[in-house]
Amino acid sequence: MTQEFLHRIFLSNSIQKWFIAIAVILAALFFSKVISRIFARLFVKFFTKVNHQQYADIFQRNIVNPLSRYLFWTITVYALDTLAYPQELTFNIFKTNSHAVIDALSAGWLTVCFFRLVIGIVVFTSTLLKNKAATKNERSMLQMISLLSDLARAVLVVFCVLCVLKFSFNYSLASFITSLGLVSAALALAAKESCENIICSFVIFLDKPFLVGDYVTVNNVSGTVEKIGLRSTLVRTDAKTIVSMSNRTVIGGTLENVSNQTYRKFSQTLELDLDTKPQAIEQLCAAILELLKSQASDSIVMPTVYCKSTGVNSHKIYMEYFGQMNMTYAQFIALVQKNNLRITGLIQNSGIRLIQMNYR
Repeated sequence: MTQEFLHRIFLSNSIQKWFIAIAVILAALFFSKVISRIFARLFVKFFTKVNHQQYADIFQRNIVNPLSRYLFWTITVYALDTLAYPQELTFNIFKTNSHAVIDALSAGWLTVCFFRLVIGIVVFTSTLLKNKAATKNERSMLQMISLLSDLARAVLVVFCVLCVLKFSFNYSLASFITSLGLVSAALALAAKESCENIICSFVIFLDKPFLVGDYVTVNNVSGTVEKIGLRSTLVRTDAKTIVSMSNRTVIGGTLENVSNQTYRKFSQTLELDLDTKPQAIEQLCAAILELLKSQASDSIVMPTVYCKSTGVNSHKIYMEYFGQMNMTYAQFIALVQKNNLRITGLIQNSGIRLIQMNYR
C-alpha cells in the first residue's frame, strides 16, 4: 500500500521523488545558515588574522547571510532540477514555454546571489583594511581602500548584469557590446556628469589636495571630510550635518585645506583718537611689538605692529602674529586673550584714548 502510494504519479513525478525533493529543500532551509556560518568562519580564519566576533554585524550581513542564501537556493534549484517538469504547468509566454522561463529565472537568481556574496566579501575585506589603516593613522591608504572598494563593487554589479544576460537569456555578450557601441554617444551625453565625477575622484586620489579626516572649506562649506567616493565627497559640517558635494564641484571650486595650515593667524586693528601725538603712537607700537616678541618662540612667531593709516576719524595701528600649530585651538585663544589684556593695559597706562578695536 505504501509502495503503491509512493510510486503514484503527481505532476509528472512520483510522490516519492516529490518527498525527496521537499526533504532536501527543508534540510537546506534548516542547515544552510549553520553550514554558511562554519564556511564563513573558516574563510575569515584562513585569509585573515581577525576574530570575526569583533565585526559581528558586518560579518553577519555581508558574509553569513549572502552565503546562506546562495547555498539554500543552489540546493533548492538542484533538488527541483532532478524532477521532471510537470506537463500540466506547461504554457507559452510570448512564444516561450514556461519551463524555459523558470530555467532562466533560476539561473539569473543564482547569479545574483553569487555576486551578492562576492560583493559582501569585498565589503568585509575593505572594512578590515580600513580599520587597520585607521589604527595606523594611514589616511592616504584609507582613502585608496575606500575608492577601490567602491570601484570594485561597481565593476561587480556590471559583471553581474552581463552574466545574467548570458546565462538567463543566452544573449551574446559580443552583440551586447556592439549594441552599446550604437548608443555610446547617447550614453556618453547622459552619463557625462557621472563620468566627470569618477575621473575627479581619481584626480583627488592622485593629487591628494585633502585626505579623509582633513578639515576643508569648499565653496563656503566647511567641515571634516568623512568619505571620498566615486561620485561625491561627504563633509561633516560644524553643525554636525552631512553635505554631499560632487567630486567635480570639489575639484572645480575653491578649496582650502585648513588642516594643512602651518600657523594660526591673528590680526587686529586699533583705532586711536585723532588727538594722539605721533610720539605716543610710535611708543605704543614699539611697546606692543616688544610685548609680542617677549612671548616664547614656541608660542607665537612673526609679530608685526605698525601705524597702518591716519584717516579722517582715527589713527589706525595694525597688529598681527601667528601661533604655532603645536598648540591646541583652546590654548591659542587663551594666548590671544592674555595678549589683548596686556595691550589694553599698555593703552591705558599711556593715556591714549582708544576709539575701536577690530579683530580678524
